[in-house]
Formats: sequence, C-alpha cells, structure tokens
Amino acid sequence: MRSPAEVTLMREVLREMSNRDFEVLSRFYLREQPPEQVCAEMGLTEVQFQLVKSRAKARLADRVRKKLARNPPSQQ
Repeated sequence: MRSPAEVTLMREVLREMSNRDFEVLSRFYLREQPPEQVCAEMGLTEVQFQLVKSRAKARLADRVRKKLARNPPSQQ
C-alpha cells in the first residue's frame, strides 16, 4: 500500500504529463492493453508507440526525481 504522500506525488506528476504520454502509459501499464490495440486506436505505428512509451516513461521518472529533490518525503 502506498503512503498518502506517494499517491499525492504521483497524481501531481500525472496531471503534468501531456495527454498523449498519459494515454499511452495508462493504456499499456494500467489497462494492460496490448501494443497492437494502443497503436490501432491511437493511430501510431509500432515504432512510434515504442518511442512515445519510452520517452514518456523517462519524462515521468525525471519529474518524480525532481519533485522528490525539492520536497523529500518525511522519514518514518
């Protein structure tokens, strides 16, 4: 189970993402849609899908790191 601070952090970061990045990541990782389905419904080639997904993950990780650097979680 995630702490309230972790949930808040992820919500903030996800709200800051572009719609396209959010849609690709949420369809693939949260809804577990196969890449073929995501590509067909979003009008992406497989190569475009892989690039969008990879770059979106990198941007997500970077934003989380930056937020944590500014506001480190309290130690328990």
